[in-house]
Amino acid sequence: MKARQYACLLAFALAWGVGFPAPAAAAEPARECGGLSVMLDQQGQRSGDERRQGQNRRQWWTDPTDRAELGISAQQSAKIDEIFKSHIGAQRERWAESRKLEPLVDKLIKEGTADPSYVGQQVQQLESLKADMNAARIVMLYRVMRELSPEQREKLKRLQERREAEHRKSTDSQNRR
Repeated sequence: MKARQYACLLAFALAWGVGFPAPAAAAEPARECGGLSVMLDQQGQRSGDERRQGQNRRQWWTDPTDRAELGISAQQSAKIDEIFKSHIGAQRERWAESRKLEPLVDKLIKEGTADPSYVGQQVQQLESLKADMNAARIVMLYRVMRELSPEQREKLKRLQERREAEHRKSTDSQNRR
């Protein structure tokens, strides 16, 4: 598998299973990546409140049904959970900080009265924080994927594709009401 496709698979594979909110600015519908459609916010296109409630989502590496379908051992599950937990605390702190900075930057831009260098500093701080969040997430996903066999990664890909299709179908039916 090419490096770009592997990176895309990493992002795609946990996009629906990771139980932490994405920064609002990273919530783009989807981006084509080496033939895979990658959801950039972990909770799909939900509102901010629904995204926060998504913290209690089922985690495929601990869910008995998903573990059985994917053939994930107790040791793999424990290791993936350890990776996730070691990542999530710092990620939540970054996310909370970005949630504080974003309204400040928005306000500065709307008012249009602040010194441009100050606005630039605030924007740089916010964008740097978002980049750090994205980089940390990708590294965490990479570490998780290393715990899976190639067959398990393929099964996970199919599971995530099926869930994405079910999610789209349910969203489409809700939008038609």
